[in-house]
Amino acid sequence: MEKREYFRVHDVIKLSIKRIPESDPIPLSWQVCYPHCASDYYGTLEKVGNEELAKILLSIIQKLDVIVNYICVEKAGFVDMNYYSVNLSAGGINIKMKEVYEIGEKVEIKLILPTIPPTYLICYGEVIRKDDFETDKQAVAIKFINMTEDVRTAIVRYVLNKQRQLLAERM
Repeated sequence: MEKREYFRVHDVIKLSIKRIPESDPIPLSWQVCYPHCASDYYGTLEKVGNEELAKILLSIIQKLDVIVNYICVEKAGFVDMNYYSVNLSAGGINIKMKEVYEIGEKVEIKLILPTIPPTYLICYGEVIRKDDFETDKQAVAIKFINMTEDVRTAIVRYVLNKQRQLLAERM
């Protein structure tokens, strides 16, 4: 009988994980992104009256969006991350790694879902299981805590799309 609450997928993704001191409160998870999009301005640019000028302005806005989004992602700490083999669901993540974590430890996980454009998430969790399976690695099962619905939805969407892609490759 399946006891899991959410769909899961095996993948290799970029992430970083760090311990949260026991005395620190656990914040809500969140998705890192610049809140504006060039398409938000399209209706306003149509009112310029000059189609060529509107196209140039839209192109400039799109480039600025990319730059500002990169700055936001960089400031949130999504640089110099390593790839890890994971089993991911909206309820938690299982990570194979060299670092040793203890059951009950609270952690912050920054992960990049390889979508188009990439999805940058900061999640929090508690280590609920660990298994030594190789000479220098362990698998750490982390249950997500303080998960917001937008972050949960982003993970569910990614997992389902990845499962659909894997099924299509088998056919």
